[in-house]
Amino acid sequence: MGKKGKGHKPQATKPTPGAEPEVGKVGETDELSQLVASLSPELQEKAMAQIAKLKAQTERSEHAKAFVAFDNALKDELEGLIPFIASLAEAHGVNLQGRRITITYPAEGGKPAYTNAPKGKGGGGGNGSREGTGFTSHGKVLYEDKEHNSLHALALTLGLQYEGRRTAFQVFEEPLELGTKNPLPYKFSVNRNGEGKLVVEMIEAES
Repeated sequence: MGKKGKGHKPQATKPTPGAEPEVGKVGETDELSQLVASLSPELQEKAMAQIAKLKAQTERSEHAKAFVAFDNALKDELEGLIPFIASLAEAHGVNLQGRRITITYPAEGGKPAYTNAPKGKGGGGGNGSREGTGFTSHGKVLYEDKEHNSLHALALTLGLQYEGRRTAFQVFEEPLELGTKNPLPYKFSVNRNGEGKLVVEMIEAES
């Protein structure tokens, strides 16, 4: 009779060479949790702050990329809409040259607002006005169909760096993150509507 074979012990499953481990969102992996837990309380606090900052930056980046894709798709669709708008303007005997047609979506649902007004003129001035246009940074401000007391108040609401900027318009046209002063991946336009109120709109998102 031959020797009885020894019982087979189950072997631990080894990861496939070159395969990457599954990684979830920042702060949600077991490895990261264990690493943070092994730190001193002081270092844990700093680590969690950095993780939260990284997560926020990632979310802003993804948001900006999504808007780039949305804007590109919308521009393609608008190409086919331009002839219709032109024929509609001709039928009503109006000239759309130099006008801005704006559809603003409110922050929390509701019916979008429609505005048809002369397009604002660009160019900045160091005294908070746009030279030669009578266009100042003072007065009520509309953003996403909500009214704010001033550009300064809106900047604080949006988390934009206001202090130390050259003009109130620069705060929105070249936005920096409040506190860190890091450039943000989007910009705003500032124009005055037919009712004399400043209208701020997000106009660009960079990849």
